Amino acid sequence: MILSQDVIRREILDVKDTEGNLSVSLIVNMLKFGLGKYDLIVMEGIFNSWKYQEMFREITALAVPTYFYYFDLSFEASYTRHLMKDTKRVWVRCFKTPVGQG
Repeated sequence: MILSQDVIRREILDVKDTEGNLSVSLIVNMLKFGLGKYDLIVMEGIFNSWKYQEMFREITALAVPTYFYYFDLSFEASYTRHLMKDTKRVWVRCFKTPVGQG
């Protein structure tokens, strides 16, 4: 089972990445749902420690094997990766007008 922070936060809940945002409780509840149903549950995303530390404390208290992995990138490496992004992409939300309304 894969719990993608961006999918849950941006696409399902449409909330900002702020401390205490709604995705925190949903991620924990989805993780609890998956326990015993899946051999492996992967939570992936950029979880800033000051925003998500309580969530990780709750997860580690579940008495199941828990492993945390992260990239330890220097500022320079992060900046270089950022420069390699496709800056020409434009994100557009399309809203269809109901028939007969414009």
